[in-house]
Amino acid sequence: MATSDGDPGLPVKLNPCSNGEFVPPPATPLVREAVRRARRDAEATARRLGHSTRRMSSGAGHDAQMLARICPAAMIFTPSVGGLSHNIAEHTHSADVTAGADVLLQVLLALAG
Repeated sequence: MATSDGDPGLPVKLNPCSNGEFVPPPATPLVREAVRRARRDAEATARRLGHSTRRMSSGAGHDAQMLARICPAAMIFTPSVGGLSHNIAEHTHSADVTAGADVLLQVLLALAG
């Protein structure tokens, strides 16, 4: 693959993980347990940091859905003002973004031991 200035660049190999149909992969017992543990840890961490939690299902085709084919995956959601999502007018308050990032950081630190 060459760049616009003729530089051959670095070789790139693409391996599609999907045929375009965003069907969640079947969850193995290992993945189900990893997600349960991540959810439990994220909820406990959020409460410890003084944040509320709510379990939500998402049918959206996020990266986590694709990653779940090769490793345990879960998501931490932050609230959008008025519940508006995937829209140009979507807005999440900085404090909520910070809270979500802090929960993610604390869970990752705990998983790292």
